[in-house]
Amino acid sequence: MLKENEFWAIDVETANQDPTSVCHIGVAKFINNEFVNSWSSYLNPKCIFNIKNIEIHGIDFEKIKNEPDFPVIYSILSKLLKDKVIVHHSSNNIDVNAINGLCLIHDLPKLGFRWVNSLKILKNTVPKDKYSGGFGLKELAKFLNYEFSHHNAEEDAILTGRIMAGLCTQANMTVIELEDYVNQVNTEERESNSSKGRPLIIKHKIIDGNPSGYFNEKKIVFTGKMVNGTSVIAEASAKMGFYVKDSVNKETNFLVVGYYDGYPDDHISTKVKQAIKYNNEKKANITIFKEDEFIKFVKDKTGMDLL
Repeated sequence: MLKENEFWAIDVETANQDPTSVCHIGVAKFINNEFVNSWSSYLNPKCIFNIKNIEIHGIDFEKIKNEPDFPVIYSILSKLLKDKVIVHHSSNNIDVNAINGLCLIHDLPKLGFRWVNSLKILKNTVPKDKYSGGFGLKELAKFLNYEFSHHNAEEDAILTGRIMAGLCTQANMTVIELEDYVNQVNTEERESNSSKGRPLIIKHKIIDGNPSGYFNEKKIVFTGKMVNGTSVIAEASAKMGFYVKDSVNKETNFLVVGYYDGYPDDHISTKVKQAIKYNNEKKANITIFKEDEFIKFVKDKTGMDLL
């Protein structure tokens, strides 16, 4: 069952290239990956409108001249977003810069507990053989056959939330867990010199082991890229009774290292470093295998082939 996963998605439209020239803002609430409700408002940014921006979203000075300014809208936003996870979808962090910039200008406390970029997570979790198009909302909506009015801040926020909710459902993680996972894998790939602009695939979910398997209740973690495929070897291990986990802790029994990891020579990953640290401090007894060593270990113990 999914853990409690509440977040708000946000989108802004601006009058010109200045991120703080916000003229329309929309937010959408999601709980446990289900859309709950949304809210939006026009704002008077009290600045000049750029013709290119008007052509994009259709908002001009006449439309917003009688609308409230940001401090008035802030009183509503602060009730909705205080201490919440806020999801945005942009390559240049315009939504974050817009809201934080306006808070700074008006000497108001920043909003939100944590900002998460759904575009970054999407790029790092969807394999190219599943999707090779653009990652803008318009391209994604077309791919998903989802009808919406692009550059309407409220509708953009709802679509952003639906994209984030879909990723969380697929990974069986909360927004924060998913972002932490992507950041961890990115760090591991940089440390092992394996990051070449490849999309990072969510390799496997946490998998409960077969209770009648030989290795029942033994906890195992995989790191790096497996010759036989991480998902394949993880699922095969679960059938043998292993409980497949996504991070190393004091309860971990085995860590299997793939060929992108430099263990035992150099450029070892964060998971390997953590396992070695626990072992050295005698806080755990984690056996570290390379993939072929692990497959042989299973064969020797059970007399059966893992794959």
